[in-house]
Amino acid sequence: MLATRQFAVIIPTMQRSPLLWEQLPHYLASELVAEVVIINNVPAAIDVEHPKLRVLAQERNIYVNPAWNLGVASSTAPTCSSTRISCTLPRGSCACPVESWARTNPRSGV
Repeated sequence: MLATRQFAVIIPTMQRSPLLWEQLPHYLASELVAEVVIINNVPAAIDVEHPKLRVLAQERNIYVNPAWNLGVASSTAPTCSSTRISCTLPRGSCACPVESWARTNPRSGV
């Protein structure tokens, strides 16, 4: 069972930014992240394997909002973070946005 403070990170990508590969290990290492769901909007495969990682391969670009919706719908976590990979987080700071959100949404369960 997931801890109540865990959440899913939803990442739509066309694999254009190297930030995906820089940020992914931080999300996967975070104890607050239950799973990372990548919606791969290009035919090039994502060759990363991790118990927390799920890749939803698309035949074509379904664009960012439908990709976020797909990621949230397929997530098993009670709370999701729709992430723009162009927004970077300093090393070890994955918890900061979650804690900030939890303070402003105390009934969220996060």
